[in-house]
Amino acid sequence: MNFTNLRAWFGLFNLIFWVALACVGLFSEWPSSAFPAEPASLLVEVQWWALIVIAYVLIMLPLDLLGGYVIPKLAQNSQRNFSQFWSRLLRGILVHAGILLISGLLIMEIGKLYGTWGVMGLLTCMSLIMLLLQAPLARWLVGYKLHSEDRENLRNRIGELLSRRTDVVREENPVFTGGITGLPWIEKTIIPSRWLEMSEDQLRAQILRRMGAVRTHSRHRGVLVAITWNLYGFWSASLFAGAGVETVRGLFLTSMAFVIWMCFGQIILPNFSKSGSTEADKYATTNGVAEIDLRDALQQQVQWSRDGHSEMNLIERLLSPSLPLNQRLEAVQLDSVGLPGAWDSARIAQFLSWSCLGWFSRADYNLCGHPQNWVLQSGD
Repeated sequence: MNFTNLRAWFGLFNLIFWVALACVGLFSEWPSSAFPAEPASLLVEVQWWALIVIAYVLIMLPLDLLGGYVIPKLAQNSQRNFSQFWSRLLRGILVHAGILLISGLLIMEIGKLYGTWGVMGLLTCMSLIMLLLQAPLARWLVGYKLHSEDRENLRNRIGELLSRRTDVVREENPVFTGGITGLPWIEKTIIPSRWLEMSEDQLRAQILRRMGAVRTHSRHRGVLVAITWNLYGFWSASLFAGAGVETVRGLFLTSMAFVIWMCFGQIILPNFSKSGSTEADKYATTNGVAEIDLRDALQQQVQWSRDGHSEMNLIERLLSPSLPLNQRLEAVQLDSVGLPGAWDSARIAQFLSWSCLGWFSRADYNLCGHPQNWVLQSGD
């Protein structure tokens, strides 16, 4: 089985696994019965919530090893040795676990003072802060390197298309495609230095697609959809029997219900992302990129990140935030792409769900074991 099919089946397994785990947490007497059911002191909350986060790390660890190391090695899609993989993964796990720990404690403290609506305000602020700090957080997580030489080479290739708010980073993992970071209207574009291996026409196509995601407001809509999805999901989860935001037990049950909401989102939200991806394609072709150059650029990225396999199986068609390559090229020729898209909304929601205790936030097939994609998750 090739690399892309292995990843797709692994993603489906993770989806089913976390739904099953959340159902156990919601409907069985254990483990929620072990946690304090009454508001407790901060010290008690720290002890119990730290235990929950550690349990989460231990549950995710074998999945991270499978998704980030074993499957790429079996498919001969990775040249990294285990020590390189492990050092990067460990750094990512510590950052992610730290945010989950702080988020849980803040939610309980605000919940005791201001209730659920106070927590909604907290989560909104945390989502905006995470977007604001998205670029530096990505660097802290896995140590991206910014290289002025690569940026100068890019300037020489595309000239006036290079924005002041574009960074070029070196990342060896072929799955990495950069992304768009930051709050709406003050975004920064991150692109991998590997794109410099493309022809000038292919490079212009990729850069114009990123510009299109911003200038058509598709990325802005993606952020809005992601935040709205997470906030409504967390509020709904807090209404589950026994759930809440003031106690360890209540917050644990809320987080379990939120996992199911997130898994549901992995089926719904990619449809918004697909439309946003098509909008970006059309922006490139209407601004001077020939369709053949767009096709070559997309095929080159497929060659790098999907082991050369452009065909999607049924699972990938369901979970992927972009259409199959042939459908994308056909959509470019249409006069309209339908309803406005929300570029990258599915994966922005995963990143922002860290503040909402999204245990599924890095279990997607493109994320599990790949910390370079946890923060910068380009939709296509």
